[in-house]
Amino acid sequence: MEHLIGLAGGQLKMVMGLAILVLGGFRWLIGRRDLQFVRRREFLQHWKNPWELDALSVEVLSRQLIGAYLPAAVVRRVCDRSGAEVCRMLGDLADVWSLVEWDHRTERVDWKAKAASATKRAKWNLAFWAIYFVSAFSGAMILFVLIAGSTNVSISASVASSLWGMILISVSGVALWRTDAWAAAARLGDGFLEDVNRLAVSNREDSHLGPRERLLAEAEHALSAAD
Repeated sequence: MEHLIGLAGGQLKMVMGLAILVLGGFRWLIGRRDLQFVRRREFLQHWKNPWELDALSVEVLSRQLIGAYLPAAVVRRVCDRSGAEVCRMLGDLADVWSLVEWDHRTERVDWKAKAASATKRAKWNLAFWAIYFVSAFSGAMILFVLIAGSTNVSISASVASSLWGMILISVSGVALWRTDAWAAAARLGDGFLEDVNRLAVSNREDSHLGPRERLLAEAEHALSAAD
């Protein structure tokens, strides 16, 4: 009887440990949301026309909004667009920034070799989703069997099983995090970067102008193209 009570007590400690981990993860998510709110508030307090800010200020402040450091040249050219397209395009760029390369000389953004084609992006996206589902299901099943299983399991086997379960759950979390970038890359496709690079071509000659002068230049380009 004492042996069974000892085993049950050991499993109870593991359950309590898992509960503490879950609560810690929940608190981390809440803290992350609050941090994002503070960052966006600071962004709104200090942001102004990016052509009037130095490159460091543009990159740091834009990170407060989208969570990634983007080159000031890219942020400035995207901000020349109108309306909600600015936030949407900056957010999309931040999502896929780990999968692209920025060429300072040509001011072009291109996919890295591992994401250079639509097929590669789709395969990587599918692979990370598969890793996520398999590891999450396996880890959850191991922990469920450990908690609801027989009390005849030794303490060493319980510890080993709980470690494997937590490792698999962690792997699923990393895979889910990576799916954000690959899913966005598969969704956006080559046309997205082509759009960003077209902005570079149209703004390169006018980068020395102020906002009003650039608008006038763009109107002149549009009129000449219509003619």
